[in-house]
Amino acid sequence: MTVAEGMQALARAWNTDDDAGRLRLLVAACVPDGVFAAPQGTLTGIGALCASIGEFRQAFPAATVTFGPPDEHGGFVRVAWATHWNNGQPNLAGEDFGELSADGRIKLLASFDGAPQPAS
Repeated sequence: MTVAEGMQALARAWNTDDDAGRLRLLVAACVPDGVFAAPQGTLTGIGALCASIGEFRQAFPAATVTFGPPDEHGGFVRVAWATHWNNGQPNLAGEDFGELSADGRIKLLASFDGAPQPAS
């Protein structure tokens, strides 16, 4: 699987309401004991991430999550993302930075909300 395919699988996982289907997508995109850090907290393992996404899907059923094309080098990746609430609320956008396993799956993903402050 390419890094782009892995990120596409991750995006599909964020947008599926089917728990088993979501877990299959996460297995393809991430190592089993991956670490996922976001402002809302840190999760370890794809089971925990799958459950957290399920809670998100229940709380925000109209939301869709999109990822831009990943930028990858040296075993690391960064990708822009957006959450489209689809309820009139402004979209939330941010950036993820990750470390990849030898086979290209995500082993660490750190998510940041919003744009970074410009350099002075």
